[in-house]
Amino acid sequence: MLVDYKARLVWNVYAVLLAEGAPVSFDSVAPGSIKSGFGVGSPYLPGVRTFAAIPTEQSCCTKPNAQGELPNSFLFRVKGLTVAPTVRPPDMSLAIVRSDLQQTCGPLRWIADGAVCGRLRSNLEQAIASQQGDRAATTGSLPAFLAELDAQHGPGKPVSDNAYWLLKVNGEYLLAHM
Repeated sequence: MLVDYKARLVWNVYAVLLAEGAPVSFDSVAPGSIKSGFGVGSPYLPGVRTFAAIPTEQSCCTKPNAQGELPNSFLFRVKGLTVAPTVRPPDMSLAIVRSDLQQTCGPLRWIADGAVCGRLRSNLEQAIASQQGDRAATTGSLPAFLAELDAQHGPGKPVSDNAYWLLKVNGEYLLAHM
């Protein structure tokens, strides 16, 4: 595992060449399975980051294709967006949380209910508007934002885990550091 020059976490499972057949990894995780014992710690706060995953050779590519060749695991690459360490704590602001909320309610669709997005947006806008002069109003609006987030997260509710942990951690950090 390493952090590359673009501050991306790169984790590789190295293949082992056996006497016969394709390379295999003893650290592979089958689709739908969980592998424990892997964790990442960071002093940075969460933000929206891109990710890519490439399967190990043994999970996709040990049987020859129609041409008799073993397929390349890079053909099965998956890319997307997730929540990961991104923002230096001194840089965290209500404006960043607003931007994150706009993404989660907009293009990401991590919160698909427009009414919930509207209530979250309203509470956050009140906190931003009152930030200039009325600290008490800010510290009242931000907890209302977090309470609405809590109320709308869980099985069958509109706030996804990605949206919840992105907004909750950053909102709580700001509340604690006002």
